[in-house]
Amino acid sequence: MQERYLGDSHDFVKYSLLRFLGSQMGLGIGINWYLTCPDALSIAAEAGHGEKRQHLSGQDWSWDDDLKARLAVFGASECRSFETLADSGALPTGTMLFDDPVPSIELRPEWNAQALERLREANLVFLDPDVGLEVQSMTAATSKRYAFFREVAAYRSAGKIAVTIQFARQCDPIKRAQAVRARLAMTFPEDECLPVLRARTSPNVLFIFSAPVSLQDQLSQAVHAFAAQGPAKLEIIS
Repeated sequence: MQERYLGDSHDFVKYSLLRFLGSQMGLGIGINWYLTCPDALSIAAEAGHGEKRQHLSGQDWSWDDDLKARLAVFGASECRSFETLADSGALPTGTMLFDDPVPSIELRPEWNAQALERLREANLVFLDPDVGLEVQSMTAATSKRYAFFREVAAYRSAGKIAVTIQFARQCDPIKRAQAVRARLAMTFPEDECLPVLRARTSPNVLFIFSAPVSLQDQLSQAVHAFAAQGPAKLEIIS
């Protein structure tokens, strides 16, 4: 993720999901920001990214008005920082954070081990890469923008729920959701029964879940209940 995009419509869905799951399931929440520096990546601000803030005024985004109010400050680009986020109260109380920037591909194993240690007390860890989970076309230069399947597996193997954001640009979101879930299920076959949450933002964003078997029924029920709050914007992909 990049700080310059903080508080946009994707973040509204993301934070409201974490608040809901933390409350409904009694979970300690952790976030690995997968922080990237756009200058280091030579990434220009993609047109309109970070400025999609329909949640501030649209009635279809009315399922968490408290969060909506807390994110209003990010309408000003100069306020988009982790410090402002911490002060806003948008994240669940006690959220554990890992904000070390994503390193080169050679250093990723050490970096992920540090993240696991920093977030060891969390029951649910949210992975927040720029783009989503790794793809075949990923290169060493672009790898910082992706989470690796083995990184998701490390949280899952540690007994945690892992939730990964996946943007669905220039593709069929349902097919992308099913393909990513199937790839994850190559390591944990039981995860293929978990729902994928689709948010009808621009672009669409998907939330991919991996969870210990003992928590899967409770997680699935909670995700369905969350989606029911915003039927115009949220959809379950079975």
